[in-house]
Amino acid sequence: MPSTPLTCGSLFSGVGGFDLGLSRAGFEHKFFAEIDPYCRAVLATRFPGVPIYEDVKDVGADAGHVDILAGGFPCQDLSVAGKRAGLDGARSGLFFEFARIIGAIRPRSVLLENVEGLYSSGSPRGADFGIILDTLAELGYVVSWRSLDAQHFGVPQRRRRVFVCAIADGDLGAERIGEVFALTESSSGDSPTRDPSWPRTAAAVGGSAAGGERIIPAVTAKWAKGSGGPAGDECQNLVWPDMPIGVNPSNTDVAGALVTNAQGGQRTTDIAGAYVCAIGFSHTQGLDAQPTKDATPTLRRNGGGMAMQRGPAVRRLTPMECERLMGWPDNWTDVPWNKKDHSPDSRRYAACGNGVVAPVAHWIGARLAEVLR
Repeated sequence: MPSTPLTCGSLFSGVGGFDLGLSRAGFEHKFFAEIDPYCRAVLATRFPGVPIYEDVKDVGADAGHVDILAGGFPCQDLSVAGKRAGLDGARSGLFFEFARIIGAIRPRSVLLENVEGLYSSGSPRGADFGIILDTLAELGYVVSWRSLDAQHFGVPQRRRRVFVCAIADGDLGAERIGEVFALTESSSGDSPTRDPSWPRTAAAVGGSAAGGERIIPAVTAKWAKGSGGPAGDECQNLVWPDMPIGVNPSNTDVAGALVTNAQGGQRTTDIAGAYVCAIGFSHTQGLDAQPTKDATPTLRRNGGGMAMQRGPAVRRLTPMECERLMGWPDNWTDVPWNKKDHSPDSRRYAACGNGVVAPVAHWIGARLAEVLR
């Protein structure tokens, strides 16, 4: 007999990247809270029928009890790129609305996300992070936290974020909160010898130090002999074969790339003229060799050079490619908007930039669900 789904409330929901991952982990959403009308339109399309509050300040006890209250409160005042007003800022200070809602609905668990600038924000340095931990503790929660990088969860993007997990003190799950972010069962003893067949592929987090599922798709490209140009067959062109997502141990020389044909982006205006020819290990003349249209520019891990463009500018990523970098389904952010059938690219780019990588949220959510059950 199937178990009752764990429930989720979402604050500062954006276009639901965080929520997509939690949904994949088995959580059933009871409500969202998002102030941006475009983001609400995406949420309404992707999560039909789920109530959406237009402001977190409107969320109170009537929202109902949930197993997890999740969200990434605004980062602008915490980011090292901003003025660093910290929790005193008008935007990042909305954490205290998050805390108010925790007190009002008393969720079994809480999951927060923010930039790593959180660690150093405040005076003295790091005081804001301490305030967050103290606030959760005062609300009656046991707290754990960790920085996680999206590149270790199957997307070709470096994106380090802080995740804070809290479980209500007295809940049986609180006794196992350390397992949510644990990368191994223990750290005692000698580490196992590294498998020589995986010399450059990052191992994923797993159930034990000796193994665990490898969640990096790693290298799915291959090398083929090139032709044309002064380098001739000495130049190797990067081509993209039709291969399933998964680790390919036969190739450790290049990082995974996003294709630029119809499978990777919809608009030829972005990809026209943006060719790449990867230079051979010792042949710089490869710059003039015949390029391929089937792969985006990619750097070899051994530091080899490349030619990234034909013309004055490097090709930008399409919105669909940005969605893939976030681990979201193709066209997740493309919904009817402003009396038109499709969303403007500017809104889609912004949504990706502000979002949470779904596979990271999925990984955390699956572990938290196991602890809560």
